[in-house]
Amino acid sequence: MSMTDTQDVERIRYRMQRIRHHMDDDVQGIVANAKQLLDWEYYVQRYPLGSIACVALAGFLLVPRPRRPKLERIYLDEDGVKELSRHGNQINVTTQQAEQSKSFWKSAAVMVASLAARSAVAYASQKLSSRFEQKHGE
Repeated sequence: MSMTDTQDVERIRYRMQRIRHHMDDDVQGIVANAKQLLDWEYYVQRYPLGSIACVALAGFLLVPRPRRPKLERIYLDEDGVKELSRHGNQINVTTQQAEQSKSFWKSAAVMVASLAARSAVAYASQKLSSRFEQKHGE
């Protein structure tokens, strides 16, 4: 092997070592960025108003809308019509449905959404307050 070949080999080894070193730094940077992107506190600190808006939107979408009662047609015979006319054209018909479990889950979802919204607003206001104190307290 000649001197030039030895120098070329050394240069290649040196460049490969530099590339490996930079790759390690790049991978560590990518991992740190990925952790930061998945950290919700980063977004609350960086974008407090946007975070509050997202929590409010999530709460709005999670809270079920009140449903209108389902109207059903009732056909009356002659006795029913006479009974209806005797009571001033008003009749109360009630049906019972087993919606207790649905009601429980709706209440639980509303409670969780409310708790999440309150926590986010409290956290955001605490962060904003501390930043305000840092800027104006100095």
